[in-house]
Amino acid sequence: MDLRSLSDSQQAVRLVYKGMRPSQSAARDPDYAGLIARYDADPAFRTQVSLHAAMLDLAVVDATPMQIMLRPSCAESLFRITLAQTRGSHAVRNSGLFALALVAVGAAFYRSGTDLAGTGAGLQMTVEQIEEILTDLCERIAAGDGAGDPPDAGEDAAETWRVIRAMARTGEGEGRAGFSNRTAIVRQAVNALLDHNMLREDRAGAVASYLPTERLRVQMGEVLASQLYRSCIGLLGMQKGTGENAHA
Repeated sequence: MDLRSLSDSQQAVRLVYKGMRPSQSAARDPDYAGLIARYDADPAFRTQVSLHAAMLDLAVVDATPMQIMLRPSCAESLFRITLAQTRGSHAVRNSGLFALALVAVGAAFYRSGTDLAGTGAGLQMTVEQIEEILTDLCERIAAGDGAGDPPDAGEDAAETWRVIRAMARTGEGEGRAGFSNRTAIVRQAVNALLDHNMLREDRAGAVASYLPTERLRVQMGEVLASQLYRSCIGLLGMQKGTGENAHA
């Protein structure tokens, strides 16, 4: 498509369209790169993009040279992602397990505003290292250890922590989608974030490791405001992870 043949309004719609595809990158799409450059340089064009996004119940969160990032602007948005829509279509019973695994993934990379302000260089974790963080979190919640009492998230959440603590670390179903053990749960969470371009896989080593993308950093800026997440991070402390890929 020749962008020069499009009106300003049509170009704004085109940029919103590209932003609705999380895996799309301007590095592989010259038109996308041109639209982002215009968005960055032209305030009037930025306003048009925001208005078109708002008509779809979307809001522009951020824009980098590689992507524009959108999020649903209301709970009724058709583009709102729920746990049931992520890879594997989890039963209601398993949603709590999956949510706590997502907390562990976030905690592997970002525990404070200082972390979010960094460049992200050197952040890299394996599934096994994230599983250790999940296990540590559940143990600390059970013990009431850390900064204050366990997060006040109700009896359902307490049941989730008990279920995860009782699970084996690994098992026969480890390599497949499922909730048969803690490693499988973490793998589900990692797969969901890969699907939404929030993690990038690195297979250079003997074991696959995962790096956060700019999209995850932006998302975590909102998650850090959550009382539940802050309580969990308080229990874990500020030191992130274990193993050779961990960082202080």
